Amino acid sequence: MDSALLHYQQRLQQLQSSIGAIQSRQLLTTMVFSAAILVFFILSFAALSRRTIPVWSSPLSLPFVLLSARKYGRQQSIRLKLARLQDFYTIGINRLQGKWAGQGQSGEEFSIPNHVYEHDLNLFGTGSLFQRLCTTRTHAGSQRLANYLQDAPITMDECLARQAAVQELQGNTHLREQVATLGKTFNQSTWETFATWLSQEPTKFAAWMRLFAACTSLATGFILLIAITGHASWELAIPFIAVQAAFGWALRPRVLQVIQHTRFVSIEIGLIREGLALLATQNFQSAKLKELTRKATSEQSATEMLQLERYLKTLDQRQKDWFYGPFLLLLVGTQCAMAIEAWRIRNGSNLKNWVEAWAEFDALSAIACYAYECQQDTFPEFVEGSATYEAVGLGHPLLQPEMCVRNDVKLHSQGNRLLVISGSNMSGKSTLLRAVGINAVLAAAGAPVRARSLRLSLFATCASLSIQDSILEGKSKFMAELDRLRETIRLSKEQIPVLFLIDEIFSGTNSHDRRIAAEAVIRTLIAAGAVGAISTHDLALTELADLPRMQGSNWHMGSKDASNPLDFDYLLKPGITTESNALAIARLAGVAL
Repeated sequence: MDSALLHYQQRLQQLQSSIGAIQSRQLLTTMVFSAAILVFFILSFAALSRRTIPVWSSPLSLPFVLLSARKYGRQQSIRLKLARLQDFYTIGINRLQGKWAGQGQSGEEFSIPNHVYEHDLNLFGTGSLFQRLCTTRTHAGSQRLANYLQDAPITMDECLARQAAVQELQGNTHLREQVATLGKTFNQSTWETFATWLSQEPTKFAAWMRLFAACTSLATGFILLIAITGHASWELAIPFIAVQAAFGWALRPRVLQVIQHTRFVSIEIGLIREGLALLATQNFQSAKLKELTRKATSEQSATEMLQLERYLKTLDQRQKDWFYGPFLLLLVGTQCAMAIEAWRIRNGSNLKNWVEAWAEFDALSAIACYAYECQQDTFPEFVEGSATYEAVGLGHPLLQPEMCVRNDVKLHSQGNRLLVISGSNMSGKSTLLRAVGINAVLAAAGAPVRARSLRLSLFATCASLSIQDSILEGKSKFMAELDRLRETIRLSKEQIPVLFLIDEIFSGTNSHDRRIAAEAVIRTLIAAGAVGAISTHDLALTELADLPRMQGSNWHMGSKDASNPLDFDYLLKPGITTESNALAIARLAGVAL
């Protein structure tokens, strides 16, 4: 992380220096422009009022006016691009310094109710994994990134393909800079804009209508042009204008419908088009990136998208006062609407494929950015066969490295299949279970994990760590927990092994019933081939690890020193906890002892 932070800081300094230099050049260009304008007025005054110089000399400064204005425009474009990169690296530095929580997208819109691990592992919301990962430029990319985090399990081939793609993109900071400067603004585009447009019922225009509109417009324009030059009478244009007016009025409801549907598409189209054009220039090596590039650039995507963008820009110009009259006279809006609708009918399915390919690249690029910023993390090794989760130096990826306490966790269907972790509240049990689960999710997404090494199978992760009641659904916390455990058991009977993570199982029942029910659930999961861990402060549950065929082991988390039971070290230690912090907890509650 220090290496990435240093690079970001150096790049930010370079950008700030470049912005300062371009602003200085802009000031000089402005002075030249102003001086040229002043000279023009002085020469004009001298030529027309004083008649001291020839009239033809006054326009001599106009080339300097035009050149300086054009140069200023180019400089402004460069400055805006540099400013966007400055924002990109400033935000990146904030992430590396741990100031990212609450900044950027929380991803809550992608949340799936009652997902088997999403809420428990803090995938979405303020300070979530999604918020840490998401540097996508498009809404479609954000949606795909959310799917990556939610849709495990997937195939082993897909896991390895994602990982290879992320590894290839990891060090390509130049490509990420290019992605950051796509479009007119640094804002993210919204895929719903395209989805809504594509889902509309086709507005039908007969083939002859486009030809008729084009021919009458050309004829009207030609007659008006020769009338202006004095070679024809204005009256010749009247029949054509009348026919066009009637034709345009008849099509007006359909044209307005098309314009309404495409109003927001014109804002978003540029970023997607530029993204597809950028992908077309890449020469990737990994199979997944090659396939995405092929999909994104198939069927002449860049040419077709550019054509659509031109139609939309022309339609936008129709709203400007100085174009409205001529465009109305020549049926430009009607012709553009018909062309756009024909494009949508012809390329609707292709557009979905292009955007989906771009969305996946966008998601992979965001994960690669995370990988670059977390260079001390490692890419996991996936193993076939029996259920395996073997981590050395495992930590929680949302904690800053200097605050992250690491532990070794080993689960294997042929060995230790159950970890029973005892300890008091605040000792770190739940955080450890979340670290196990969230790193499994990262691994399936193709990302590096917070561990010195991690060997794992392709798991269906199930977590019961933050179960809450629901007043709206009329469901108690206990019933919500039962539903989650029922779903975990169901998934354990499918082909992919389950990794279960359960905090304080059946905490709402008495100790005797809790012990019996917990044994029944865990025994069912173990018998189905699942592996996992449970945490508890109820020592009666520690007996589960020693039961026949459980293949479990007891571990505990506690304080550094028995004299201070609330000074936790968050380290996993063998055996059952022997600590008691009841009096310390009472003191925290304000009880005088």
